[in-house]
Amino acid sequence: MRSQGTAQELEQRRWLAVRRVNEGWKLKDVAAFLGVTDRAVTRWMAAYRYGGAAAIAAKPTPGRPPKLSRRRERSMLARLAKRPEAFGYKTQLWTTVAWPR
Repeated sequence: MRSQGTAQELEQRRWLAVRRVNEGWKLKDVAAFLGVTDRAVTRWMAAYRYGGAAAIAAKPTPGRPPKLSRRRERSMLARLAKRPEAFGYKTQLWTTVAWPR
């Protein structure tokens, strides 16, 4: 399960852990201060020692991939920018007949 907070907030927490450990705090004290497990602090420190700043930097959550290509998305948005009457609707509402189930 992902920790609560934005990617930037989580990155700041990892940086604080690294700074505290480098200042001489014990891992368990840093973990207690931040409300995380000792193992989390150990992993952050290992990542920092191995990969440097980039290893503990914020990584955006990718999310679900889009179903439309960029070209198709632009096409649909251009159509929606027009009024429904341009496509044969009798009113200014985007409505359609319900599909049978």
